[in-house]
Parts: sequence; C-alpha cells; structure tokens
Amino acid sequence: MLNLFLRSALLLAALPAAAATITLGGTPLGGQGITSAQPGMFVETFEGRPSVTISGDYVISDSSVPGKRAAPAGDASRYLAVPDARSSGEVRMAFPLARKPIRRIGLYWGSMDDYNSLSFLDASGKTIALGSYGLALSGGAVRAAAAASGDRVSAGSNRYVNIAFAPAEAFTTLVLDSSNYAFEIDNIAYSSRAAAAGSTPASEPAALALLGLGMGGLVLRRSRGRG
Repeated sequence: MLNLFLRSALLLAALPAAAATITLGGTPLGGQGITSAQPGMFVETFEGRPSVTISGDYVISDSSVPGKRAAPAGDASRYLAVPDARSSGEVRMAFPLARKPIRRIGLYWGSMDDYNSLSFLDASGKTIALGSYGLALSGGAVRAAAAASGDRVSAGSNRYVNIAFAPAEAFTTLVLDSSNYAFEIDNIAYSSRAAAAGSTPASEPAALALLGLGMGGLVLRRSRGRG
C-alpha cells in the first residue's frame, strides 16, 4: 500500500502544476463544523448579516430538508446551500477587501458531490483556468483525493478545502454551481494576502498527493452521492 501511494505521488509530481494549490484540513469549531487553520483570514460564518455579497439561487439555514439540503457533518450552525428554489442553480460571491483580488480562500464543503463545482472569476469577469480541471473544480475531484463517497455524514466527504492562488491568478468572484440538490458550504475564509511561511494546514494522508502540486494530476473518480 505504501509503495503504491509513493508511486502515485511521484506520478503526480511529474505533472505540470497550475497556478493554484489545494490542501485539505482545518480546525474543528465545536458544533459549527470546521473552519480555517490559517492565520490572517477573514471568516464568513453566515451567523449574521453576510460580510460577502451574494447573488443567485441559495438559502442560508440552520436546518436540513430531506432530499433538498443537509448541513455539513457536525455543523449545527447556519450554512449556505445552492440551489434553493430550483433543482439546479448558481451563486456568485464577491469579497469586500477594497476590491483587492483574493489570493487565499477556504471553505467547509459538505457532502462533496460530482454535481457541485467551484469556479473563480478575475476582475475582468474572465474564468480562471485550473490546470487539468479546466474552468471548474468539482466535488468529485476533491473527494477522489480522500477516497470518499458523497455521503452527507461521512468525515471523508465533508472536508475543509483550502485554495491558494498565485498573484497573477488571484480572483474577485467565487462561483458556486450545482446541477442537483445541493451544494452546502460554511465558514468561508478569505484573504488578499499570500500565505505566510509555515501556515499551511497539516496535511491529511489522503491529501498528501495534493500538497505543493497545484491543481493538476488528480484522477477524477465518479461516485454517486446526494447533498
């Protein structure tokens, strides 16, 4: 098993890295899910009036609706779900940092499904390419690194996802898209500053292959799941 993991890591290391780097891991928040472990981040918990500008088809709730939405594992607080009114929808989220592009973002992603996806727009409205993932990062792609299903209570498919961008690829708008019920997130952390040395969250074994390799090279494993 170890030799297989090492061979996989070496294979990924040989692939070209994109301008963004993804890691998994955060800090448990005691009944509010997981939050960022990185210092110097603004955090939106959705507990009060949002500090971010949100538009689209969504709901902020502290409850679950069977077949429609479910709180991320271990999260009894308010969270955001996309969509709300229809079976598919999109949300755009802008950040109030004096119009500065965002270089770091983290979010607690509940029941990561193939039909959930993140994309990022620069100041001109152009979608930023994410290496071999193209123009969007799906829940399935992130989940594949954790070898987990899209189950709503599984620790493997409810993860804190951190993304760091190179200066030229920093973004101003986050797009959350889901073609089914639902895409649930909480505790969005963001900053226009680069990560400080030594501030990367401790890597989990399933996510080691992602560290420092950018967003290229993971094999997308299809798996059925519901939000």
